Amino acid sequence: MKIGIVWSWHDMLPLMQILNQYDHEYHFWLDRAYRPRGDKSSELRERRVQEWCDYLDKLGMDVIIVPPMCELAASNYQLSASVLPLFETYILEYALKYSIVGKLWLLCDQADMEWAQQVISEMASKYTPTDNQKNIKKFHTPFAMWKKNLRMWTYFITTYGRRDSMVRKTLKYDLRYFSDADVDTLIPMSRGHLFFQKIIKTRINRKKKRFHWLDAVKECFERIIGDKWQVAGGKYSMTLHCTDMPTPILAEQKWMSVLGRGGEVEVKIEEI
Repeated sequence: MKIGIVWSWHDMLPLMQILNQYDHEYHFWLDRAYRPRGDKSSELRERRVQEWCDYLDKLGMDVIIVPPMCELAASNYQLSASVLPLFETYILEYALKYSIVGKLWLLCDQADMEWAQQVISEMASKYTPTDNQKNIKKFHTPFAMWKKNLRMWTYFITTYGRRDSMVRKTLKYDLRYFSDADVDTLIPMSRGHLFFQKIIKTRINRKKKRFHWLDAVKECFERIIGDKWQVAGGKYSMTLHCTDMPTPILAEQKWMSVLGRGGEVEVKIEEI
């Protein structure tokens, strides 16, 4: 399969920690003129995402993966029909389905703060609670929601490791609010937030709270792709289509290792 991934900064890199396990042909559209996506206006996002998908469609992609919020607004953007409903599946089959009391917290970038709650609320209004959820007296219908801007998390991916003391203190402070609000489900609105899943895991009581990790994203991918994710005789390849040479990425061995399967595969670069 040919899989296109639209990407502006480091936010989509954690996704490759699972996708590099499959023998597919990956093409990243790396729009460095647009980075970081989380700080940009909705008008600019709409225009650039449309350009991304048009370009990847011309390359003959079977499916295209876009940032979560762009995916949910794909109908507004009139994006390619090949956009993979990866985040939609994550929301419906994990975040909402396994919510304990119907209280959600949206972990957002700056750009998503204005409309994240509206988009998720529209999805939740069409959701039918499970039999178990219907039997929970304290279950909120409609879902109760909070949101918090986690702008610094995006920059931490590019600058500091997960073990850095400042990173851990900042995450601890940001996550304190959901405990006070008695939130039961955390929803990462950026895939970059999944980079910190181990830290988040240590900060929550998993009997009372839910945060679905990269394993859940992996299961969503396999569910949507079906038998195609097990391609007989398939070959893994990685090509970066860039508006500018991605020097910061090339200098980071840990991420180049993820893209190139630990140095097993050469990462090809095509400047646009």
